[in-house]
Amino acid sequence: MTQYRKYQWLSIVVDTLSAEVVWLCFLTFRWMVYEGRLFTPETIVFPAFSFWLPLVVYPIGCLIIYYLSGYYIQSLRRRLSQEVLTTLSSAILISL
Repeated sequence: MTQYRKYQWLSIVVDTLSAEVVWLCFLTFRWMVYEGRLFTPETIVFPAFSFWLPLVVYPIGCLIIYYLSGYYIQSLRRRLSQEVLTTLSSAILISL
């Protein structure tokens, strides 16, 4: 396995773990707001989410967006400015 392939797999694993952490932080925040009654239920509407399905689907969706934006294709040869713009556009798309 070449160094490039190792870097690709490491990027995929780290991106998957970070997407899992982000989703768990979102669920924790949602739980704290909803159960802690920080805001009144009239101002915030919480859709009924299941726990396990988004925990699997969200990271897969993130990886697809990262792949389509070119993260895993020649990722060692990209300039910093190009990397920052790609990261920013991917983050905006994922957050929507």
